[in-house]
Amino acid sequence: MKRLILVGLAVLFLVPFIGCEEEPPPPDPSQTPPKPPEPTAEEIHSQLLGTLRPLGQQLDQGQTPSPEVQAQAMNSLRSVKQNHQMSPNGQRALSMLVNDIQGFLQQAEQNENWRKVLFLCEAMRILDPGNALVEGYESRARTELNRPKVTVTGYWIDKAAPENAAPIFFMKVYLPPLGVTLDVQAREGETITAKVKKGLWDERAAKAPSPVSYDILESKGDNYVVDLNLEFIEIRGRMDAIRLKYTPTGQVFEVPGPKP
Repeated sequence: MKRLILVGLAVLFLVPFIGCEEEPPPPDPSQTPPKPPEPTAEEIHSQLLGTLRPLGQQLDQGQTPSPEVQAQAMNSLRSVKQNHQMSPNGQRALSMLVNDIQGFLQQAEQNENWRKVLFLCEAMRILDPGNALVEGYESRARTELNRPKVTVTGYWIDKAAPENAAPIFFMKVYLPPLGVTLDVQAREGETITAKVKKGLWDERAAKAPSPVSYDILESKGDNYVVDLNLEFIEIRGRMDAIRLKYTPTGQVFEVPGPKP
């Protein structure tokens, strides 16, 4: 009996100490690794610029990156901006890159690298959505990219016509926004027009990436007569070349004459 009482008392005294292990001391602040320093504005600027540089180099080399590659570059730029735009260094880096892109736009325009202009405009919309320069650059680039591509295939001198009558030149005119090539003919001093099937024109115009800026001069039967935004200015040399004016910009350019 005494033995049972002693065992019970021992258990009673031990119970309060079960689970009451001594807590570890708080960590020594001097032993806590310091936070990594905030990236400098120059480092963030370099990271932002790195998202654009590979695609810009491809465009400088005359390559046309796929829409998927361009979208990936824009998503990377957007992500870097979101990560840093709230910090003072990040805001300074964004301002630095906006200034860079303004210079890149001027250079691309001077080099008539219109695809790069559009790429830089898209980047500027992400970095500085209210930038007033973008609309003008973008409009000019799209207008230039839509300029018809002309190949002279031959000419004909009508011997029955008056002596000073201009020869008729035959051309193939490719319209980039529609992806169609049209056979046309025109004389010096004339506006170049083409007869196009309505079904083909309407189908391609509906799928064009930007609004089509060609005027339909006449609708007759199954065909449209379309102004191709080109004027035949003059013949150069002895049928060596012709000069055309792209009316949306007033730019005059030369097209080689037919190959012998």
